[in-house]
Amino acid sequence: MRHTDGDNRVSTMMLQESYGSFSGYYITYAAMDESVLKDLLEGGSTDSVGLLPSGFSILPDRPKQQEENFGTVLNLGFQLFDRSARANFIPGDSVEALYKLVLDTVTLLRNAILRLP
Repeated sequence: MRHTDGDNRVSTMMLQESYGSFSGYYITYAAMDESVLKDLLEGGSTDSVGLLPSGFSILPDRPKQQEENFGTVLNLGFQLFDRSARANFIPGDSVEALYKLVLDTVTLLRNAILRLP
């Protein structure tokens, strides 16, 4: 997946891994600048490449018994870099941004699974 940010033309690639079976599903992804990815593909060093993988998994809440209906558990994992955070303090703006990120992600996943607009 490629994302271009307006007139600045910053191109970001999304590396993604996914898996699904009867026991659950997961998707893991990480954003990477296109120039960094190109350098790696040409044999560049991985020493200075920083990845912040994120993702989610959808698992049954208990083993299925014959035709029984069951629920699911959604696990989200984000790794974010916040320059303004310290070891013992996270700024309110960062907490609000994280809350919005989690809420929006859960809403998008729910809508995709339930096929809602």
